[in-house]
Amino acid sequence: MIKHDYDENLLDHTIIIATYNRPELFRSLVNYIVRKSTTVRVLVLDSSRSDVVALNSSVVGPHKNQICYNVYDPSLDPIVKIVMGIRKVTTSTVSFCADDDLLFFDGLLEAREFLLSDASYSVAHGLYMNFTLSDENISIFNEYGGAGIEASHPGARLFQFLRHYEAVFYGVCRTIDLRTVIEESARLDGDAFQELFQSCALVIAGKTKRFPKYFYARRSGPPADPSRRKWQTFFWFSDNPAEVFSQYAIYRHALWRYYKLNVIDGEFDRDEFFRVCDISHASYFASGFSEHYHYTRLEQLWPNDGYRFHSDIFQALRSQSERGGVMGRIESLMGRLQSISERKKLSQINKTVRTLERKVFDDTGFGRRLDLHPSASWAADLPVFTTAYNELCYYLMTDV
Repeated sequence: MIKHDYDENLLDHTIIIATYNRPELFRSLVNYIVRKSTTVRVLVLDSSRSDVVALNSSVVGPHKNQICYNVYDPSLDPIVKIVMGIRKVTTSTVSFCADDDLLFFDGLLEAREFLLSDASYSVAHGLYMNFTLSDENISIFNEYGGAGIEASHPGARLFQFLRHYEAVFYGVCRTIDLRTVIEESARLDGDAFQELFQSCALVIAGKTKRFPKYFYARRSGPPADPSRRKWQTFFWFSDNPAEVFSQYAIYRHALWRYYKLNVIDGEFDRDEFFRVCDISHASYFASGFSEHYHYTRLEQLWPNDGYRFHSDIFQALRSQSERGGVMGRIESLMGRLQSISERKKLSQINKTVRTLERKVFDDTGFGRRLDLHPSASWAADLPVFTTAYNELCYYLMTDV
């Protein structure tokens, strides 16, 4: 573990952990946090079964001065639990961490210090990685790394944010801002629009800052509650598009209400705001639209006409012309040269990754093989990645 003195700088920050029937993961996260800092406040919102609550209580017990532990009925809507929880926060800043994820303290500290230094920002965070564990491997890819949304106008920020959506809910926020956003989101029905509101409202409220440092590690795995309703508009839209449109209208009005009440000197009237909102969200919905998926859902209406991928006759004619021509031979040669170059590059990356594995094993005892996604393999020897990976492995070894 990389040693830093976080205690003095995180006295006035709260980490909220909402947990549900995952005691092993909860224990690892709590033990990691209290070893990193003895002063950062931790607020636990637990709606687990009674037997799991007993296990979680035993983990929290030795840290009662640092951790505020709250138990809720398992049937309580998660957003109600979160509203009740954030109203208990007394520190000036706050951030969430899911019970199966990890918050990197270096990134947390930098984000918090920046947020407190500039009132025009509503969120500060860093890079997000995603990891999957198997018996022998840990697979990692880079998930969120889009630049911060730093336009001066809230309409421009909303458009820029939704054209390449990356949730900001887990970033560092001022408590007063996030509390208002969460309370307003609770008015909406359906997880998808609640989540979307939370991020969009924060973007309307102020700029967002992303640092080139790992801030958060998200774990891929089975959901804590598979029954969560209408979480992905992707599937919901295919089932009932009319219902999605109806709920969108309610959601849009909630954003308008938030804008009017919380944006000082807001320039838009309602019709202008709705126009900006609709055009911005068109980018968001279009980016998640899979014509293949939706066609197959409709295919029962025309079972004799299966899905066909788009084909271009001009492209087919071009390919036919080039196969035996000079251009075809040049492209073939270029392809072989590129293949040789890629093999050399992969060989070097593999050596770098194996070296990193050995170093991490020496530091933490973590012995799984690192499987870096091609999109992240270039980062294998960068200090920003190796530092975060070392911390991730330390967290995974906390209870071993």
